Amino acid sequence: MRKEDEQYPETCGTSKAPMYRNSSGVPNIREFLRNFPDKEVNGESVNDIKYDGWPIWWFIKDNFLKNNLLPKLSKQEEIIIAIRDKEELNLLHKLKNDLNRFFIKKALYYNEKSKFWISQFNHKKSPLGNAKDTVMFLAHTNAILFKNSNEDFEVDRIESVIKEVRKDLELQEYISIIEPLSHNAGLKLLKYPDLFYKFINKEIQEKVKESSKILNKKWMNLRDKLEFDSEIETKIFEHCKPAIDFYFSKEVIYVIVLYYETYKEIIREKRIKLLSLYSYNNLIIRCAIAAADRSGIKSLHIHHGHGIPERIIEFPKIFHAMPGEKYKERLLRLGINPKNIFITGPVFMDDILRDRSKEEGPMRTKRILFATQPLIESKLLEKGTYLEHMKKILRDLNKIKDIEVIIKLHPREKHIRSYQSIIDSLGYTNVKIVRGQKKDTLYGLINKSDLVMGFGSTVALEAMVIDKPVINIDLVDWGSANPIMNEMENVVHLKPEDDLSTKIYPILYDEKIREKILRNQQKFVKDYIYMIDGNAGKRVLKIIKKLV
Repeated sequence: MRKEDEQYPETCGTSKAPMYRNSSGVPNIREFLRNFPDKEVNGESVNDIKYDGWPIWWFIKDNFLKNNLLPKLSKQEEIIIAIRDKEELNLLHKLKNDLNRFFIKKALYYNEKSKFWISQFNHKKSPLGNAKDTVMFLAHTNAILFKNSNEDFEVDRIESVIKEVRKDLELQEYISIIEPLSHNAGLKLLKYPDLFYKFINKEIQEKVKESSKILNKKWMNLRDKLEFDSEIETKIFEHCKPAIDFYFSKEVIYVIVLYYETYKEIIREKRIKLLSLYSYNNLIIRCAIAAADRSGIKSLHIHHGHGIPERIIEFPKIFHAMPGEKYKERLLRLGINPKNIFITGPVFMDDILRDRSKEEGPMRTKRILFATQPLIESKLLEKGTYLEHMKKILRDLNKIKDIEVIIKLHPREKHIRSYQSIIDSLGYTNVKIVRGQKKDTLYGLINKSDLVMGFGSTVALEAMVIDKPVINIDLVDWGSANPIMNEMENVVHLKPEDDLSTKIYPILYDEKIREKILRNQQKFVKDYIYMIDGNAGKRVLKIIKKLV
């Protein structure tokens, strides 16, 4: 292994010659993409295309290990079928890919530019004192929950930690707010304080513009000389090339370097002592982590949901606050230093006990809470397919008499009208749609429900903690990242093609069956969650003080 690869373990290849077909002859695209960065041409590789010592591939690699390489381009499974069936990329297909790539990169570039322009008219900022150590919390705009005014807000899922930092005599919080790459709130950005974009100055822009040109040129020169050892490698690269070209375009490299340099500027200007984040595998977060690492400060990842990490960023300066022992076990298997892992309990559930007191008494009408997921937005299902499944599920539920169904939408979902159209077409008056991100809204709905259903979301785990029976509909395969999907013994699973009414009726009305389900769920909760006492935020504060 090269010395520099020790610093960037995720970018390393394998010591053995990789196999790009499995035993059934199916192309192994992920294996190809894992090894692709080490492919050398005249002693240089993709990993040698660096900015400030960081391989550009390191910032973007997580996008390639997902099924969707890029919106409007082929999915990995589609590429596999095309290669298996020996389908050639014809001229029309190549032209379509080139056009999609061109418009997407330009849209991304100007989308980010517009955020910068709008932010220049935003003068809202939080005062910071000089006597306290500053902890910077990264937060996306869709995690900011405003209260009665546009001045007072909470940060979804990590607010209990921020409150503890705010009360501490030696620390102060700085919440750096940024909009997800795929979003554009337009003039609504003016209501957010401490926007990331306000720190982008002329010096940074000039530096970034020149660097993006140089790095893109390096990629183009390397790409044109690439040769592969087998036909299967050549075919895989041919299909993946539009997506790789996109991420190595001047526009995308511009955004990467811009975010990296701007986070360095924020850390310098605000004298940040610790970076806190609630995610770790997206481009924006990687830019912040790299900037913190280069600035000589540590990063703390606060786990904010029920998902189990599949891929992780491992640097000596990254620490992890995890909900329970199972999560720690996964991090250890991923090679994380045990000294960098702390078990704190679920920060995102610190308010769950407080809200249990709102539970209502028994009702004649049974209430089912159905927590949906952004399966369309995440490109896991086509819109038509997903809505057909939802229509079938609602039909099945309405075979049960005297029930009320509450559909709780995920904050990222955009198709509320489609849900309403299904309800109207079926003529159901006992089905309601609820939106809202605040925890008291969600916990109130769970408390008032007799049964909680969903597709494997964090809501299911929260319902188990509140002691409500949960049914998971196995609509998509979340892989090993979703503990609810992988727990077949203590969680009730149904398939979308099942007659749901016959399975659900006894859970609603047979007390013995309900009690058995609740007992099994508590075993699951005990396995995954360390402690639910409302004090996870306090335990994280102790870690923050230690790291600072």
